[in-house]
Amino acid sequence: MAALTLVAVVALTIVQGRAASAHANYARSDPAPNARLDRAPDRIVIGFSEAPDPKQSGIDLLAPDGRTVASGARTTNDPNELALPLPALDPSTYLVAWHTVSAVDGDPAHGFFAFAIGPDAAASGSVQQTADASGTRAVLTISPARVGTNEYRVHLTDGSGAPLANVTRVRLLIKDLDRDLGTSLVMLPATGTDYVATGMELGLAGHFGIQVEARRRDVLDDLVYKMSVAVPRAAPATPTVGAPEPAASAAPVAAGGPPLSLWGWAVVAAAVLLITLAAVAGRAVRRR
Repeated sequence: MAALTLVAVVALTIVQGRAASAHANYARSDPAPNARLDRAPDRIVIGFSEAPDPKQSGIDLLAPDGRTVASGARTTNDPNELALPLPALDPSTYLVAWHTVSAVDGDPAHGFFAFAIGPDAAASGSVQQTADASGTRAVLTISPARVGTNEYRVHLTDGSGAPLANVTRVRLLIKDLDRDLGTSLVMLPATGTDYVATGMELGLAGHFGIQVEARRRDVLDDLVYKMSVAVPRAAPATPTVGAPEPAASAAPVAAGGPPLSLWGWAVVAAAVLLITLAAVAGRAVRRR
């Protein structure tokens, strides 16, 4: 009897655990996260881990400034998919924000990813953030720290400044602090003494919270480093705001007309000379 009770308890725990984790989460999409496309797609299709309720689920496509380009959701032949038809899109980076309510158990979920259309524009610069945890330090460098494709580089050190040993996994949890879009997860493979990956998780201008998590061999708790970064809006190509005014011409300008030419100056000088001579002659006549 005791054995049967134990089996029942274990089975119930497993079922409850599965129910608690049952969400219509992101599983795949077209375009894929971080994809750079030569041509604009005519729709976005996202497949989920289980069937979403189409009446309570949706997809939003956002421009880099946060403006909504398209919104909604349509079903496909696959009950685990939702699709969003798109208008004509210009070359740029676009963020896809999805939200679901599971048709299986009613649990909500949401998240985001980004893709780009057209070639990547050249850029330089970087932003660096530092945080400490349990006597260790993480330095996160994001290059070029803009809307679009960025490199994420993490350097971990111990109390003596040496590279942190026994690290088995490093990942980033990125959350938009200006909008409730969910959390995006980025795994960083080891590259030498650093952990490096690229992605488009900074798909909008604004403020992002970034949590660096490092797992070590034979250590139960992960190291957690909390940071934040601001992503500026891209400056317009033309016109350039705050550009200096054109330099004024050095040549005098006649009222209501263009600058005087050399011939015009000669005419003005001759007129002044004639007026002066006439004035002198007039004075001579009066003296007589």
